[in-house]
Amino acid sequence: MDDEPSYLHEYEHLTLARVAIAQYKRDGTEEVIHQVISLLIRLLAAAEAQERTGNIIKILVVLALAEEAQGNVSTAIAFLERALTLAEPEGYVRIFAECGTPMVRLLREAMTRGITPTYTQRLLTAAETWGQQPKESPPRPPTQSM
Repeated sequence: MDDEPSYLHEYEHLTLARVAIAQYKRDGTEEVIHQVISLLIRLLAAAEAQERTGNIIKILVVLALAEEAQGNVSTAIAFLERALTLAEPEGYVRIFAECGTPMVRLLREAMTRGITPTYTQRLLTAAETWGQQPKESPPRPPTQSM
């Protein structure tokens, strides 16, 4: 958690942050969540300095999840709004959809606040159905030849 931000290790840092957020939800250890947020803020600053928009979006999403885990909905929405604003022009979906129930709650709150409503609705639909098997279409009737 105390590592210096490094582009080469950013994926691992974000994975560590997600695991620590889950651990915080289970144990409620305040020190863990504060370390996570500190790490994410450092990662965000590094990504911003290098203008890596995709990474900025990913980090903002995890920051929103960390704040949501603590019950800081307003702060979580602020991070999410920035992520949505950056992500909408490129049409990012997976980054949001794969986050599950906590992201669904945040996206619903974003909808009530009127934050990028069309895009947010698209993400909300994707998040609510993420991982579900597509419904099979009914079998086609046999064609008759004449």
